[in-house]
Order: sequence, then structure tokens, then C-alpha cells
Amino acid sequence: MSENDPRMTEPVILCPNCKTEIKLTESLAAPLIAATRRQFEQKLSEKDAEVAKREQTLEEKLAGQKQVEALEVQRNESAVRCSTRGTRWMRSWMR
Repeated sequence: MSENDPRMTEPVILCPNCKTEIKLTESLAAPLIAATRRQFEQKLSEKDAEVAKREQTLEEKLAGQKQVEALEVQRNESAVRCSTRGTRWMRSWMR
């Protein structure tokens, strides 16, 4: 590959004021890369916190639903037991 090969050229940025092309050597790019990485990691951390909060909310909601279902099952079982007792009592009374 030659020096004029576009694949070998260094990345450049354009100065917003004077429109001069500035080559991004590693020493110039490092602070920009570090700042971008920090921003990305902060956003990622915020998203992770949002997801964790959403998961916690869903888990709490699911636990509440399971509790309601368990109470309904208990109530139905109790109603069945009561009706069975009542039927036995009626049978014994009618004898």
C-alpha cells in the first residue's frame, strides 16, 4: 500500500471556524475517544438502571398477581369445603 492509498490516511476533522483539516493523530484523538467512551458508558449505565428498575417493577407486579391468585384459590377451596360441609349436614339432618 502506498502513502497516497485512502485506506492508509489518517482520519481528519474540519475546524468549524477556519475550515482547516486537522489530522487526528493518536495523541489528538485519545482525549476525544476517552470523552466519547465516558459519555457512552454513562448512557449505558443509565439505561442499565432503567432496565433494572423496570424489571423490579414487573417482578413486584407479578408477585402481587400471584398473591391475588393464591388468595382466590384459597377462597374457592374454602367455598368448596363449606358447601361440602353444608351438604353433609343436610344429609345427616334429613336422615
